[in-house]
Amino acid sequence: MIARRFAGGYVAGGHVARGCVVWTALVVLAAFVSPRAEAAVTAEQRAKIAACGRDILAAEKELKSGDAKLAAPLVAKAQAALVELYASGDRDVLRVIDPLKKRVETLRTPLLLEGLDIPPFKLGDETPDDAKPGDTKPAVPDAPDDGKVSFVKHVAPMLVAKCGRCHVDDSKGKFNMANFAALAKGSEAGRVIFPKDGKSSRIVELIEQGDMPRGGAKVTADELAALTKWIDEGANFDGGNVNAPIKSLIANAAAPAPMPEQPKLDVVQATGNEASSWSRDVAAVVAESCMGCHGDRQPRAQLSFASFETFLRGGQGGRVIVPGKPADSLLIKKLKGQVGDRMPLRQPPLSDAAIAKIEKWIADGAKFDGASPQAPTAQVAELYIAKHATHEDLSKSRAALAEVNWRLAAPGDENKPTVVSTENFLVYGKTTEAELKEVADTAEAQLERVAKTLKAPEDKPLIKGRTTIYAFKQRYDYGEFGRMVEKRQVPRAWYGHWGYSVTDAYACVLLSGGGFGDANETSLDLLLAQQLASIYVASQGAGIPRWFAEGSGRAVVAALDSRDARVKAWDGAVGTIMAGAPRADAFMSGGLPPEEADVASYGFIKDLKPGSRNYEKLLDALRAGQPLDKAWVQVFRGTPQRSAQVWAARVVRGR
Repeated sequence: MIARRFAGGYVAGGHVARGCVVWTALVVLAAFVSPRAEAAVTAEQRAKIAACGRDILAAEKELKSGDAKLAAPLVAKAQAALVELYASGDRDVLRVIDPLKKRVETLRTPLLLEGLDIPPFKLGDETPDDAKPGDTKPAVPDAPDDGKVSFVKHVAPMLVAKCGRCHVDDSKGKFNMANFAALAKGSEAGRVIFPKDGKSSRIVELIEQGDMPRGGAKVTADELAALTKWIDEGANFDGGNVNAPIKSLIANAAAPAPMPEQPKLDVVQATGNEASSWSRDVAAVVAESCMGCHGDRQPRAQLSFASFETFLRGGQGGRVIVPGKPADSLLIKKLKGQVGDRMPLRQPPLSDAAIAKIEKWIADGAKFDGASPQAPTAQVAELYIAKHATHEDLSKSRAALAEVNWRLAAPGDENKPTVVSTENFLVYGKTTEAELKEVADTAEAQLERVAKTLKAPEDKPLIKGRTTIYAFKQRYDYGEFGRMVEKRQVPRAWYGHWGYSVTDAYACVLLSGGGFGDANETSLDLLLAQQLASIYVASQGAGIPRWFAEGSGRAVVAALDSRDARVKAWDGAVGTIMAGAPRADAFMSGGLPPEEADVASYGFIKDLKPGSRNYEKLLDALRAGQPLDKAWVQVFRGTPQRSAQVWAARVVRGR
């Protein structure tokens, strides 16, 4: 680990070479000083200077080879010699040892960051180790002008402002960073900074996870990017004395300097004549292969591919594409493994064909052809598929996915399913063909009822691509589908649910072990109508929230048969649920248990009257690519949350 972090890092080959030059210059200087200097620098002092230079050179070589432990005592010995030489007070001696002092200070930073115990090092009037902020105001070095992050001007102010109360003024968690040496040492649990490896450094991990800082202060994305970049650059210390209080370092510094921003790339809208497409050629690949590390939550290297806008912005290292120049684009270099780790990290590399499509898109100007640059990348890809794939294309891909899902939920030859196919459905089940044919025929009939209720266009399939229906005879098998395919527990009260993602559309129904015909349950036809109506609504645009689609499906059931036992139960429960809800829109945001949220969604959407003119306008806006919130404001002159507040107040009053 030490070799990996230090070889070519803190003490690069150039530094060692400069060390040799400086040492040679010192020897020459000692031999050919002016008569006055010759008298001032004694033979004994020259011998000590020479020995100190040899120790420093040896320490630099050990550190370059990766052995910090051997370098540490050599640095400590050189420090002691320099302190003794400095005590002479002779200006010629001070002038000769100044280059050695700077080399020692350069060596101390990596040794401290490696967790090694190095004695304090101060010469003359530097701030003493026990100084309090305000006692003295040492000179503050200027921030680097090479584009690198400065500890003094960028990192230290953030640490004091956001972490100071707990870890500068105090030692919460047995971690103190009152000075740079303490920060480098880390906590009782170990070091918090790994030079050249910002992402793996504990201090960055804790901030990214939201665990630190505590007490209200939040590290901004720009501050975290600067901290990570500073560590990636080597965690270099530009404050002089590593034992000086961190607050004293920034006492004379200017206000925290913002990291320089690169000019913003404007979104260039595609004309439709381009041979390449973000939505078709890039978005789906990015959504599938890159979002694990570069999603919308704590993206690696502050690089988020969550939307086209964030993709274009780039990360802490800058932009990853150069429109018109794929060969100069970091994204292409990473995908091909030409620089650093090949991406996607710890996954199979992209195919040459996939990379070629991305290269072509960049070469064509990296233009955008979706509805909104702020829309989630996966939704943009899904919307493209929904618009351009044929009914048969989607049917084929869903059939392949259905086979995979069934094997996940019911592995083994003994669970080989019976499959029935109709114009609009693919029905899977471990039962007789006749029973599955009855399910398929019922679904086809309900599809027509749903289409009429929602006034759907008659010239195209209600749901593009065949919908898969998984029919289960036992609740255990139904539950296994939830656990193995959806990675969740299916609520005990459920005996049917649906799923939709453009590439997949399915309904699950429990044929027995819960049964139909019970006073508290519903018929198979109404259950299928509910699932199909929900899938239809979900398919009308990208990113339609589940509460809207689920509420619509249940509201359609109420329109088809208001006397159904479940509909009556929902109607009776809506007021009670909303009276106990933490807020009116809790059913939209996960603030209620699943079944209560679904019942509340039903009551809210039922009030809109699916099939009404305003409801149709809403669906039209969604089909045009508008997100639900924006479409809602367009139709109802207010947000869904505001509409929910008005509705909930009326429902609770009417209990």
